[in-house]
Amino acid sequence: MSQPSVYTSQYCPQCGGALPLEPAESLVCAFCGTRLARQAPGTPLVQGMRLVPFTYTDQTGTGLKCFQILIPAGWQTVGGLQWQTDNPGRPVVLPFRFFTPAGTEALEFIPTQSFYWTSDPLNQMIKPQGSLYYGNEVRPPMDAPSVLTQIILPRFRNIPGLQAAAPQRITELPEQMRSSSPAPNVVVQADSARMRLKYPLGGGMAEEEIFTIVEMTRIRNSGMLGVTEMVFWAADFIFACRAAEGRLDGLTDLFQAMIHSFKFNPQWYAQVLQISQWMAQNEIQ
Repeated sequence: MSQPSVYTSQYCPQCGGALPLEPAESLVCAFCGTRLARQAPGTPLVQGMRLVPFTYTDQTGTGLKCFQILIPAGWQTVGGLQWQTDNPGRPVVLPFRFFTPAGTEALEFIPTQSFYWTSDPLNQMIKPQGSLYYGNEVRPPMDAPSVLTQIILPRFRNIPGLQAAAPQRITELPEQMRSSSPAPNVVVQADSARMRLKYPLGGGMAEEEIFTIVEMTRIRNSGMLGVTEMVFWAADFIFACRAAEGRLDGLTDLFQAMIHSFKFNPQWYAQVLQISQWMAQNEIQ
């Protein structure tokens, strides 16, 4: 009778979830995202990095729990929810950074950048580029790679010594974000890209990968000047993963586990939608 494998009774020391039976020197728990590493060949897996829940409460608006995310034990946080009272379509943004005490490894959520454009020449005179339209910056639409190089980097990574590789498009967009037509005169599109950066940090060099999804809603209308188009678009889901030079690729599993663990509180989200509708009705009145 063969001896039972040492892998048949392995459980995650963080959440107790069953681990795969096949041998592996390292893995990420599919249940809680904890990164695990083996101390020596043939020994049970042990925790290499323990993830703990971080919960943020919206204290300036609804008073409800806003979101929860798993972060490595000992990491620090900075940031907070910001209400945009002049933007009914996107009334809140969530700039947040989760980082090691040394500050090198970090996951950052960059606030959504909201824009508006129209092909109507009269409206262009009233609302020229650079002005605001219901809290949205008036600016012609761009694709995701252009947004990274022309908007995100100048606004959020204006760092001396910055080195930036050419942006790359991401083709694996969720099905619900692909181009669609909810109405005959409306087209919804989405585009995504990522970019690898390198810059000085704390006496050394840091590597970072920054991502964004550009969402675009085009509305065509017929009028005295013929067919014109309004475009509401935004750089959304902007996040950046950072580590010391040479370590970023090795931390991919950790950053993916953190991002996939992010969950909004449905009750909070429903309240925000109600507030958004109330703000829009006030603007109409």
